[in-house]
Amino acid sequence: QRALSHGCVRVQRWDTLSKYLLKSDTARYKPDSIAAWMHKKEKHTLRLSERIPLFIRYFTCEVNKNRIVFFDDIYAEDKLIREEYFNNKE
Repeated sequence: QRALSHGCVRVQRWDTLSKYLLKSDTARYKPDSIAAWMHKKEKHTLRLSERIPLFIRYFTCEVNKNRIVFFDDIYAEDKLIREEYFNNKE
């Protein structure tokens, strides 16, 4: 089941994302320190020197091995889109 969150977001490839976010802040946060924190599974709150926009996309389907896989649509977004695009169309 997929759902948007009120504060917690799971991220695939979180290590790549963290390196990307901190690449311009290496004066404040050294890469070897970050690697050590990750290895020790220590939690740290880091303040970036620049704000970075974040866009969260909500998908109810994806392609896996050339097949469409559908997920539960708990927000009824698919219904709204179907009505908007397919109603009154012949």
